[in-house]
Amino acid sequence: MTTICTLERASTVQASDLYRFQKVKVESNSAFKGETSWYRIGDRQDQAVLFCHVVGNGMGGVSTFHTGRDTPDVIFRFAPKRKVLNFTYYVDAGEDGPRLATIRMKASRGLTAVGPDDRALFRIVDPRKGKEVFIEDVLGGACTGYALVHQKAVLGNIGRMKRPEQPDAAPAKGILGRLRKKILSTVSSDWGVELLEGAASLADHRPLMAAMLLLVEQTIRMDQSID
Repeated sequence: MTTICTLERASTVQASDLYRFQKVKVESNSAFKGETSWYRIGDRQDQAVLFCHVVGNGMGGVSTFHTGRDTPDVIFRFAPKRKVLNFTYYVDAGEDGPRLATIRMKASRGLTAVGPDDRALFRIVDPRKGKEVFIEDVLGGACTGYALVHQKAVLGNIGRMKRPEQPDAAPAKGILGRLRKKILSTVSSDWGVELLEGAASLADHRPLMAAMLLLVEQTIRMDQSID
């Protein structure tokens, strides 16, 4: 693992070149307030880096990052600018710390993150060509991967990542066995981001973690709901 940066106020937590976002608990799922859940953020060795309590799919209030699910200290947080028709989110340090970034969701797929000085930090974009997107949308397809970019440079790739292999209880036999294996292959993977060497310019990974959870909880959830 290559350490690219360190996370402020979390000296025991080191940044990674890969993050996997695994939903480990759903606390509630209100039709009006959205789903509130916990995510475990793992590194390339599947060691827990942080945990995030996501409130109302990121739209229901302040979502917070912690070193553990039972750890009260807030490392950083993100929250929507407004409760209704919101496309802007603020990422702040600690419980009452300074602004780290502003994330703006795109009306289509993807988002943009800027720093406190409004300087561009990164973008998450659908890398497919326009014609390809149109055809797949007509056929009911969903975007299966995104690109993390800054200006013209690609900083990383975003997509589904398989969890560490778990031994099968029994070999897949027959139609039901094959169906079970296909279902398990879907539920045993998580969305994640793998950073490239050029991502060394991304000095702080906290806005990226917040952006990834907004991507998963909003863009990807909506994309797959119409699949």
